[in-house]
Amino acid sequence: EVYDQAIADLNAKDFHAAKQSFDYLANNFNDDKKIPLSLFWLGEISLLESNLEESEKFFQRLASDFPDHWRTPLAHKKIGDILMMSGELGAAKTKYQFVVQTFPENAASSLALQLLENME
Repeated sequence: EVYDQAIADLNAKDFHAAKQSFDYLANNFNDDKKIPLSLFWLGEISLLESNLEESEKFFQRLASDFPDHWRTPLAHKKIGDILMMSGELGAAKTKYQFVVQTFPENAASSLALQLLENME
C-alpha cells in the first residue's frame, strides 16, 4: 500500500521518496484517514527541508479540509511555529492562542501554551 511504503521511506529517512508517496496519496485518493495523515507528513517533511511556505500550505490544507481530524490541532500549532520562524510573532501568538482556546484538551494546546508563556 502506498501509505505503508511512504511511512517505511519516512522511517528510513528517505524523505524524497516519502514525500512523493504522500503527495500521490493526498492528491489521488479519497481516503479520510490517510489523506489528512499524508498532509501532516508532507508538512513535517517540508519543515525539515526548511520549506516554510510549502509546509504551511500542507498544514493549512489539513486544518481546513479535515477540521475534526485528530492531527488538526497539531497542524494549527505547527502553523504557529512556521509564523514564529518567519518572524511573524504577532501572528504566531494569535495562532497559539487559537490552539489553546479551540483545543484545550489536546496535547498541542499545552505545547502552544508553553510557547505563549515563553513569548511573554
